[in-house]
Amino acid sequence: VQEVCMSENEKKAFARLANKDGYKCYFSSGWISTDVLGIRKHRGGLAFLVHKSVRHVLASEITHQCTQLLGLWLEGLHLINFYFPPEHGAVGAEALGLYWAAAHMRKHVWLALGDANEEPHNSIIASFFTAHGGTLVPGQNTSTRWNGRRIIDW
Repeated sequence: VQEVCMSENEKKAFARLANKDGYKCYFSSGWISTDVLGIRKHRGGLAFLVHKSVRHVLASEITHQCTQLLGLWLEGLHLINFYFPPEHGAVGAEALGLYWAAAHMRKHVWLALGDANEEPHNSIIASFFTAHGGTLVPGQNTSTRWNGRRIIDW
């Protein structure tokens, strides 16, 4: 899940409920901003929910400026969950480079999923994945948002 926007207390409560249903939760925190009224709001953030019956191991996490990446090993597959805010494609690509180097990704089979806030045909993030052997899975032909026209979560 991308853009969970949860406080630490909300994450703990969510994890308790998920645990009752047999799920283990892993989170990567986003950042906190203050709106015009001075109210602090949680932004970004990631979550993985994995059923306890599935063998898995938390791999790596990188938060870089306003971007987050969270990795999980699942039966020999390295899953990469990412969130990059709008207009942060270059910073996201930089974070991916840091993650790739730290996790030695060129040696592993991987699957990336997330919210790039960019359309794949015009995306530095999609270019990064393609340059590292990735292929965008076709088939998503509806917009990401209810009234939108763009596909930015892939």
